[in-house]
Amino acid sequence: EQAKAEIEKQFGIQINIPQGISKAKQNKDFYWITNDQPGVRQDIVIYSYPYNDKKLFTKESLIAKRDSVMKANIPGELKGSYMGTEVKYADPMFNEIWINEGYCAELRGLWRMMNGAAMGGPFYSQSRLDEVNQRVVTVDVFVFAPGKNKRNVIRQLEAIVYTTKMPHEINAIKEVSVVAEKK
Repeated sequence: EQAKAEIEKQFGIQINIPQGISKAKQNKDFYWITNDQPGVRQDIVIYSYPYNDKKLFTKESLIAKRDSVMKANIPGELKGSYMGTEVKYADPMFNEIWINEGYCAELRGLWRMMNGAAMGGPFYSQSRLDEVNQRVVTVDVFVFAPGKNKRNVIRQLEAIVYTTKMPHEINAIKEVSVVAEKK
């Protein structure tokens, strides 16, 4: 519950955070929480940046932004290593979807430690336009579970991403249409 409140205060968004996932790192436009389990590790990263061009929602731009944010905030154990997106052996999938009539860019692929230990796993992210604050908000989730099946674990995290409500959705009144019954 603490993480959920901190995220809402920092980004103005709501997201359902499950029990057992606690804060790892927080700064101005970045929030990282993890369950920090040795067998099956689940992480959620939220970051935002100013929106000034629709080109920010291209596959290349989203991957470049993801890599720069992860490099700056998620270092590896070895000096100079950091988390990055695997593009050489598994090109990430890019998809454009609409959530509550709002545009959303999805990325699904693999991450790995760059210049470091042999670590990696699946990731999923949604980047959405926060029209109220003219910024892009990205919710990125990833799994590290060596030797284990990761499908169900990454699906659980994807489901959490789908609970995200942008600032304009939190207090929005949904249109209700009423049609009189014909006699």
